[in-house]
Amino acid sequence: MSHPNFKRPDAIALDAPRLPPRIASLIDTHDPAFESILEVVWDMLGADIEFTPAVIALAVKLGRARHARLEVHRQEIEKSAIYTAVSERPVAEARVACLIGKHDPVVYYLENGSRVKIGWTGNLRTRLSALSLRPENVLLLIPGGKVQEATEHDRFRAYRIGNTEWFELSQEIQAFITRQVISTG
Repeated sequence: MSHPNFKRPDAIALDAPRLPPRIASLIDTHDPAFESILEVVWDMLGADIEFTPAVIALAVKLGRARHARLEVHRQEIEKSAIYTAVSERPVAEARVACLIGKHDPVVYYLENGSRVKIGWTGNLRTRLSALSLRPENVLLLIPGGKVQEATEHDRFRAYRIGNTEWFELSQEIQAFITRQVISTG
């Protein structure tokens, strides 16, 4: 049941002046979680909860918690959008390389689970096939051959798995890949 004297406005129009003055005076309009706090207060008004200073303090806590959850969710979406934008270009490049077969040497970063293979090839199509991987596994392509491959292996030696071309897909390697794709994008 909604509060008899107040109708909840749509989410865009939430504002303190429409709240009862004694409630509005207890909410900091400069709080970063202000809109989420108002949503909680409006829900409480709709449930005919009697407002005391303790109830308002609870509404503020709930609003801040809601705001924090929404902020984490927003950041995850933002990261996902950046990752998607960043990850599409190497896959497209890999598909082109696979279509043409032989090409100038490239150093590749291939993802396989929690590992990444850093190697070089002049025929990505054949290399992916030999590893039973697909263009979607390509995280990064860098022009170069054996010398560039050795540089990349040395850069991430702390994450190397044995004496192989496989490395742990660490946050440092992920950050490097993201920076490379963005800077050459």
